[in-house]
Amino acid sequence: MAQGVLLHSTLALTEQGMVLGVLGLQTWARPAGNAAGPEAKESGTWLHGIDQARQVIWETAWAAGAAAPPRLMHRMDREGDVYEVLQWVEEVGASAIIRCVQNRRVEEPLRLAHAAVRAQPVLGRVTLTVPRSHGKPARTATVEMRVLTTTLRPDRKKYPHAGPLTWTLVEVWESNPAPEGEALHWLLWTQEPARTLAEGQEVVRKYTCRWPIEEYHLTLKSGCRIEALRLESWDSWEKAVVMYTSVAARIVA
Repeated sequence: MAQGVLLHSTLALTEQGMVLGVLGLQTWARPAGNAAGPEAKESGTWLHGIDQARQVIWETAWAAGAAAPPRLMHRMDREGDVYEVLQWVEEVGASAIIRCVQNRRVEEPLRLAHAAVRAQPVLGRVTLTVPRSHGKPARTATVEMRVLTTTLRPDRKKYPHAGPLTWTLVEVWESNPAPEGEALHWLLWTQEPARTLAEGQEVVRKYTCRWPIEEYHLTLKSGCRIEALRLESWDSWEKAVVMYTSVAARIVA
């Protein structure tokens, strides 16, 4: 089991992907010899991140005299694909675009989300720019887009008190990739409108606006070298983390 100190950041981004700042930080250490496995509980950081963002936005709106705070749209990678997260986004009246990894049960004849969305008609074919990643250069990809609005059914053994949820799954699939390349395949859960090709493209555009988050983490690790910090106390380490995360956010802004 992995041990060490972990950091979960909640960043504020515009719909165009500009970093506005850090809304919340969570730090914790995995204790040695925890047979229960702390990873099972670490999904709660996404829930707490939603709450941190809501608190900051509400406080900012109240201080500015606004009648109501702006609606939040959360953008998360695969680790955010947790049933409690989907449920909480619905309950607080927010929106989200979350990279799908779990092949969830849905109210469709095919019963599982991945097959159900693939069975939908193609809305259209569009060309996307795929950013460079893991040493591979940036490229363009021609993809098929499909959407499925469906009801998710929770696993009663895992979530005995959870109810059904209604979300839309947007599939972006490169059916004919270059021979030397890996096919682009995104599955995105969302509460954003996605009935038409144009709306589906907008969901994808908003999701790709999270790339600065990756640049932020790279800056923390390579530029600020946050993983190399060796301080005598947890309090000193947390203060250093607050400073370096603010610096990293400013650099990528």
